[in-house]
Order: sequence, then structure tokens, then C-alpha cells
Amino acid sequence: MDHFIVSADLVPGNRSTLLRIMATLHSCNADIHEVSFRRRPAGTSVFSAVVCADPERLDHLVAALGRLVHVTGVTARRTPQVLRQP
Repeated sequence: MDHFIVSADLVPGNRSTLLRIMATLHSCNADIHEVSFRRRPAGTSVFSAVVCADPERLDHLVAALGRLVHVTGVTARRTPQVLRQP
């Protein structure tokens, strides 16, 4: 299991998507360590989370998030070594 930063771009005005994202991460067996949510000036929002997930299943996790209705884009990248230290 490795640590990844997963980010999802959201369309404006749908807060229920956050619960769906959290449920999707959980159903993909990703341990959620940190979560952030921020709004952009254009009205869109970004959900980000540091998750611990199996690297071989990361594509499945990203695809599952991308299938959610109000998600317009998903990225995942390995966390920097500095963030992994206790």
C-alpha cells in the first residue's frame, strides 16, 4: 500500500458529491488520511485527499471517481516523501 494524493474537480453547487466521493474511496479499499475541499473563483470546487491504496488498483479507483456524475476530472499522484513521515 502506498500513499497518493487524489484530487477531483467538481461542478458548482452539488455538495452531495462529497459523500459519494468518500463512499467510493472507501469501497475501493482506500484508507483516507486527510481531506480538503476548496472553492475556486469560477464557482467550481476541488476535493483532495491523501489516501493509502494499492498501487495496482489505483487505475480502478480513479476510474470509479471519474464515473461520478458531478466530477469533471480526477488526478492521482504519489505523495512526496516528506508527507509520509510520521
